[in-house]
Amino acid sequence: MSNTGTARKIAVALAALVALIGGGLVARRAAEPRGEPARPADLERSIADRTTSPAPDNAQPMPRIDVAGAATAQPASANGQELDGTADGSRDDGGDARGWRELGAPALTSARSGLNRGFSRHRMLHFTFDDGPDVENTPHLLDLLAEHRVQATFFVVGKQLTGPRSLERRALIQRMEDEGHTVAVHTFNHPDLTRLSAQAIEEDLGRVETSLEATLGYRPGLFRPPYGRRNAQSLGVLRGRGYTQVLWNIAPEDGARSTADVVRAFRNALDRMEGHPRGPGGIVIMHDPHSTSVEAIPEIMAELQARNCALLARDGEELWDVTEDLRPFLMYEDEVPAPVIEQRQREIRSAAHERCASATP
Repeated sequence: MSNTGTARKIAVALAALVALIGGGLVARRAAEPRGEPARPADLERSIADRTTSPAPDNAQPMPRIDVAGAATAQPASANGQELDGTADGSRDDGGDARGWRELGAPALTSARSGLNRGFSRHRMLHFTFDDGPDVENTPHLLDLLAEHRVQATFFVVGKQLTGPRSLERRALIQRMEDEGHTVAVHTFNHPDLTRLSAQAIEEDLGRVETSLEATLGYRPGLFRPPYGRRNAQSLGVLRGRGYTQVLWNIAPEDGARSTADVVRAFRNALDRMEGHPRGPGGIVIMHDPHSTSVEAIPEIMAELQARNCALLARDGEELWDVTEDLRPFLMYEDEVPAPVIEQRQREIRSAAHERCASATP
């Protein structure tokens, strides 16, 4: 490996260490007070403001809460890889707190195809939710995630932001953003991209980008193809528009008819992943319009806590780490740098010792 390549990897690792310290353990972060969801009239004004008033160049970084509950600043830059997988190491997001999520911001994937399949060699999980927002179930899901101090990625469908109750759905998108979740793209009409022409794919993406930019003030840069289906043509179109595609490797809803089925499938998936050659961690796919999945969240979090309590009794075992966003999965080709893992695990173990002790009769 050349000295230049080594220096770039070191720079990426150091930037990641700063960005990821204070990572995401289930129920480990102090809860932040949340305002009331935006009312439709307020949202109309907000959308107009976002559309006509670009964010200032000196926008302040979004606050991050560390394990002790003290506010810390999220780094304003996220050096890493370009969306096409070519090394950069010098660009940043211009001080925009949401920069790494934005279309055209520095990429956080090393996959040359712009595609991430979700595997991790560590006991890291990130929860993602597709097909929303849903006016009936998504608000309850957001409440549950806030209660358990978990942040997720929402792959939203653009047509949900049109028609009756569209302002309520736009308010939910805004709430996701305000509460620190990541908003990402799941097309406008939820088509099978392998059945569309390149022009039809471009048109669908243009529509969803317009809807989300009007709601958020920016276009997200993460994308998930409906049904996970893609081909060379769709990959080329998405790559050309600068998207990083995110798949999944843990799907607890498959075949589930009840909340109990979802929880059981999640347990079974974790058991299977423990012996997987590419590691136990991964990206979890769920759907916020499914009430059975939403209601499963408390039991899923309890399952992870129970597993961590059991792992504490075994020397040298990594604990399960629910990450606050997709960066640990997108920034590295093979391995999250050891300093990042060590820092996150120290915080997780400290919080787990306290929780597990209090749970013991």
